[in-house]
Amino acid sequence: MINNINILEVCKTKMEISYNNIKKKINNVRSGKVNLDILSDIKVLHYNKSVSIEKISFATVKDPLTILIKPWEKTMVSEIKNSIINSNLGLSATSHEDSIFINFLPLTQETRINLIKQTKSEGENGKIIIRNLRKLSKEDIKKNKEISKDEIKSLESDLQKLTDNYIKMINSLVLKKSNEIYIK
Repeated sequence: MINNINILEVCKTKMEISYNNIKKKINNVRSGKVNLDILSDIKVLHYNKSVSIEKISFATVKDPLTILIKPWEKTMVSEIKNSIINSNLGLSATSHEDSIFINFLPLTQETRINLIKQTKSEGENGKIIIRNLRKLSKEDIKKNKEISKDEIKSLESDLQKLTDNYIKMINSLVLKKSNEIYIK
């Protein structure tokens, strides 16, 4: 039985990691209001090491459509600006003296619809990952010959409850983000 509980715990851990990755992807979808989380995946070369922008600068929301970045070292302005432009996030950056500005355009109705589609697509991909983790765990449970059919049913029931919980959490994320995109 301990092995089977471990199967559930391992599955829960994998589902949690997957959920956090999905949450990060969904949160990075633009919603009409500026969010500093969009900078978290952008890396900058600093003293031959790849570091995130937050580690070498101060970033803040200047106004509803602008992010202001002030590097700790003025020499990093162009490096940060280039990293932002070269990221696959579709951002444009401008610099002035020791600051970098990322300006966002207001969302059009068509852009909102596309962003909602993107959000739903990320959510569906996440649910597929969660269901695949359930399937793999079910196979692991059935491979174990030491447990009875009743224990298998109980473990599968627990696994289904776990899966349903993560699917519900993903649905909630998608709904929240879709409302954010549509309302703004």
